[in-house]
Amino acid sequence: ANASRLGATEIEIVTSEAIAWLRRGVKRRYDIVFLDPPFHSGLLEQAMDVLGNGEILSPGALVYLESDSNEAPPQPPEGWSVYRDKRAGQVAYRLLRAREY
Repeated sequence: ANASRLGATEIEIVTSEAIAWLRRGVKRRYDIVFLDPPFHSGLLEQAMDVLGNGEILSPGALVYLESDSNEAPPQPPEGWSVYRDKRAGQVAYRLLRAREY
């Protein structure tokens, strides 16, 4: 229903352990990725590492991530840029742009 309201023509929802799913080898490239794992779990860093390999994201893709505002956010992979960087209460959120290749 949400995809229809947004006018999305193509959407995929995956219910799986995210890091394992990413490491299995994704058959397509994504334009937008949202990362909001439990804080202090180490999963954000693992996901960024997998996404940084250049095989999952489209050139210039956007990656939104949330982390604890009391911790330094993970460094973006080489060639990525920080598009937005904000804090709201206990949450720090960033919007990153993947390298253009």
